[in-house]
Amino acid sequence: MEHLVSMLKEVLVERSKRQSLIKSFQQEVWNVKMGEKQSKALEILQELAYDLDYYVQDAELRQEDPTYYGDDRLVEEINSALKQIERCKNGSGS
Repeated sequence: MEHLVSMLKEVLVERSKRQSLIKSFQQEVWNVKMGEKQSKALEILQELAYDLDYYVQDAELRQEDPTYYGDDRLVEEINSALKQIERCKNGSGS
């Protein structure tokens, strides 16, 4: 889990590598073996991985589909997921 969180933090910092870092993050999340009981934190990361499919760095390409979004929303989505995960770790989320 910590590795996945670190990957997200790297996406926030490494603007020039975002696209490839996102793909790596998505692969890692989707390759997590599902146990009988799935953690809330993993559910949050899986939902984020899906949502990141709609991140498009190029503003011109984003105009092709209204569901695409850019850097500002990317940062919001990642920060929101990180906050939710932190709440799960602290026991105030489930």
